[in-house]
Amino acid sequence: MPKFLAVLDVNTPPDLNKIMGLESAEADRVWELREAGVLHEIYLASDRSAAIIMLTEVDHAKAQAAIDSLPMVAADVLATRVIELSAWPEMTRMLNEHGEPHPAWWPA
Repeated sequence: MPKFLAVLDVNTPPDLNKIMGLESAEADRVWELREAGVLHEIYLASDRSAAIIMLTEVDHAKAQAAIDSLPMVAADVLATRVIELSAWPEMTRMLNEHGEPHPAWWPA
């Protein structure tokens, strides 16, 4: 199953009254998604202007539906992007056969 990264940016200017009115419902929905195994990790930007969510065990449509189900997204407080992640095949070229850094990529 692929992994997805969702970036949720606060629309500007932020409507603080709308945000404050949705905080409890947002927390409840995030908890539901976490318990369902859809939402794996969540982070906040240090300036609180964005949230980053890692979603697993879903396809793209379910990842997008999960993000769209968040009350702050539905209320247009947050703008979203859902990005499908893939393995970085070049990483295998950066490591030698023992899994150690290859000197051509990681000079001493």
